[in-house]
Amino acid sequence: MKNLLLLLCLFAGFTVHAQWVLPGNMYADSVHAPFYYGVASGDPLADKVIIWTHYTPANYSDPAVTLTWEMALDSNFTTLSTSGTVTTDSTTDWTVKVDAAGLTANTRYYYRFRDGQGNTSLIGRTLTAPVGDVSNLKFAVTSCTSVFSGYFNGYRRIAERSDLNLVIHLGDYIYDFIDEAEEVRVPAPYALKPTSLAEWRERHRYYMHDPDLRLARQTHPFMHMWDNHDIAGNRDTTTQAFFEWTPSRVVNTQEPKRFYRTANYGDLVDILMLDIMIWRDVDEVSPGEFSVLGTEQQTWFLDALQQSTAKWKIVGTQKMFSYWGVTGAFPSSFNQGTWDGFTAERELVLDVIEDNNIENVIVISGDSHLSVACDLSKDPTNGSVYDGNTGDGALGVEFCPTSLTRGNFDELGLPNALLSILYDLSYQGNPHHLYNEFTEHGYGVLDIGEDSTTASIMWSDIFQIANTETLGKQLVVYNGVNHWKRDGQTYNPVSVGNALTGIEPLAKLYPNPADNAINIDITVPGNEVVSISIIEFHSYKRLSQVSTLKKSVQGQSVVTLPISHLSAGMYLVFLQGDGWVKALPFSKL
Repeated sequence: MKNLLLLLCLFAGFTVHAQWVLPGNMYADSVHAPFYYGVASGDPLADKVIIWTHYTPANYSDPAVTLTWEMALDSNFTTLSTSGTVTTDSTTDWTVKVDAAGLTANTRYYYRFRDGQGNTSLIGRTLTAPVGDVSNLKFAVTSCTSVFSGYFNGYRRIAERSDLNLVIHLGDYIYDFIDEAEEVRVPAPYALKPTSLAEWRERHRYYMHDPDLRLARQTHPFMHMWDNHDIAGNRDTTTQAFFEWTPSRVVNTQEPKRFYRTANYGDLVDILMLDIMIWRDVDEVSPGEFSVLGTEQQTWFLDALQQSTAKWKIVGTQKMFSYWGVTGAFPSSFNQGTWDGFTAERELVLDVIEDNNIENVIVISGDSHLSVACDLSKDPTNGSVYDGNTGDGALGVEFCPTSLTRGNFDELGLPNALLSILYDLSYQGNPHHLYNEFTEHGYGVLDIGEDSTTASIMWSDIFQIANTETLGKQLVVYNGVNHWKRDGQTYNPVSVGNALTGIEPLAKLYPNPADNAINIDITVPGNEVVSISIIEFHSYKRLSQVSTLKKSVQGQSVVTLPISHLSAGMYLVFLQGDGWVKALPFSKL
């Protein structure tokens, strides 16, 4: 009878909001009804932590419900460390958040919620921040977690780890739309882009049907930041839903959208979490050049950076901080939506680091869907400022692990030859990049010690449920060195010559930039049919083939291609002949 009542409650709760035919590995936790969506914790301090749950009432028109919450040092709750009651209702979408205080630093706690009818939630596990002398910390770093694009095996692997102090999520925790090229797990009816508060709440609720996400939230404290997909549309609506459904502390009740903040982990680490979405393009850094941080956040950040006494300063930002572009094209950067679109402010930050001799800055970033590790430099392509072979001149490092599920170049279906060319172009144009990987998915781990920090990138399958993961790459930065450790040669350039004859075909493109047409001067050793494709760089996350044709080339030949119909932007001419490939970037004015 009790199971029947639970199922009826579950059905009632779903019919009020939405009825889905759920895809693979998506289901609510009916065993712990009416706490169907698990528990979570977040934003831990030394003496307090946010604990979270959701309560599904028997009737959504009920005025309110009062729950009891409990925290203990053991999972049997033999002796309670602290407890209390909390009331929830429809104004918070029946979500529950408690800022549990009076806790002990660097201590593992267990927590749960109970209603007045004998129902108990899952038991959650959390960890408060340490104080004083700290010798080692481990943080998981993740972003771009589209539930539609693949299975959350990475979340499951994070949940299985027992060595983490914190999970840092750098944004795109939920997605507002389904990418048509990434329909791995799609519900019926098709999930449309949310437009109202009710629909945004529904999207968060839908995500919580994933058991791997629930387990990661149950097992470790999270530190969240939103990005463009989390808060697309009306910011008042989207940020409200985000705060309701994540275990995030409101930093300023008078300014609820202020989400940039600091987390202190003893004398070893200060985490400075930036928000470059809400405050971008509001204030000017200089006449005609907008700020990505806004005046108030910029002042807070630069002050916090200079005042930090922690050995390591971890700076979280939703999008790539370092320059990433390609030589031979104008503009040269791949994506003006990153810090590459706010170069004056980036230079200001690096000036503060350099002028104040601030050591051990590690920027962690998301959004790119790719794996990137690079040194921080004000002018990475200028050999007198920075040496890519040794790291001399670097002011810190950046670590951007791949997306947990959201698609990258692998999902674009690029041929291997073109993918190799893209690696080559990236390394040639970015000597500060120590590592690029464009096709795998997973998360990162920072293992932070007194003498060094090791950054690891863990890869997981996204197309099926998997119980294993692979160590993709490991990099080390030493205390006071401020650049990634070199292991011999940084990279091996791709061979783009004629693999059969050993004779190098020649190709050059002009004019560049161009407006109406481009000329491609091709010289081959004999008579070949050359495939010529034009590919548009929308960003480093998205490319599209604009046109393709085949030309018979004998010796030297000039091919003229009209481009007046193309939009202004960055393009790549991809040439493929008999056993060779070449790529020539250009810009359309």
